[in-house]
Amino acid sequence: SDVTLQEVSDEIEKRTKDLDCKISTSTSSMDYSSFMGSGLSIEVKGKDLGKLQGLAKEVAGILKDTDGAIDIEDGLDKATPQWTITVDKEKAAEYGYTVAQVYQLVAQKMASSQSSTTISTDIKNYEVYLKTEEQNDVTLDDIRKLKFTHTNKDGEEEEIPLTKICKMEETTTLSTISRDAQQRYLT
Repeated sequence: SDVTLQEVSDEIEKRTKDLDCKISTSTSSMDYSSFMGSGLSIEVKGKDLGKLQGLAKEVAGILKDTDGAIDIEDGLDKATPQWTITVDKEKAAEYGYTVAQVYQLVAQKMASSQSSTTISTDIKNYEVYLKTEEQNDVTLDDIRKLKFTHTNKDGEEEEIPLTKICKMEETTTLSTISRDAQQRYLT
């Protein structure tokens, strides 16, 4: 390509100047990239992982439209699925539940196995674990269907869906989080 590293760097700074973050580029070490097999690298730093992921996608999108930039990666290729369960403390309190109790309910559903007995030998004790079929593949849908028991004002027990006191969503998160001077970043 006839485009110099400095021109690519200038173009990146020009196209990202309106983003709500600080973008800086340096070409001082880029001149050696052809010998080392690497190219241009941009670090997006911040505290909020959600914003970092969004900005990394934006920057990668901008770079895809930049002449001379090829093989663009946003650093999110190693993201893993994550379930986020947000408990509304006030709603939970109306039913006499705490965040910790909701956690216990979810953890119990997700528990892959429980020790049912111990086999002892002269040398070692062995825990025996049993796994039920329903514990094998717990999904977010299974968690959404969870109910808890609540005793109402009349003394009657009711089954209340967990979704009445929680917001649940399936998202992704980074499999590793890089840090520099206590600040998270994506490259």
